[in-house]
Amino acid sequence: MRGTRSTFTRALTVDGAPAIIIGQYSGGDHCCTTATVLELGADAVRTLGRIEGLTGLPFEGLELRRIDDDSDWEIIGHQAYRTVCGSHEDAADVISIYDYQDGRYTDRRAGTPPMWRA
Repeated sequence: MRGTRSTFTRALTVDGAPAIIIGQYSGGDHCCTTATVLELGADAVRTLGRIEGLTGLPFEGLELRRIDDDSDWEIIGHQAYRTVCGSHEDAADVISIYDYQDGRYTDRRAGTPPMWRA
């Protein structure tokens, strides 16, 4: 069919190349999911970022949103932050925002005070 777009890829960055997100679940109890963002170029596949420690099975703890004024998609990751005294069910949902900068998705929390990071 002409003019149809695959639902498995999406241009996540302004350059318009299709990208995919691969979810990998290690089978562990909690926080054992990694998402890898890959750009599917005409001649090569390039890793744009890797998000580790996501809550739940692949894609349960992941969102794609446009948050700021640029035309790139941001990736929102939900990560459980559990204290020594609490159970996983009582863990806080720590939200990470991964922004596309300098050719890679990076965690915006890097510039925040340590108390705000998981």
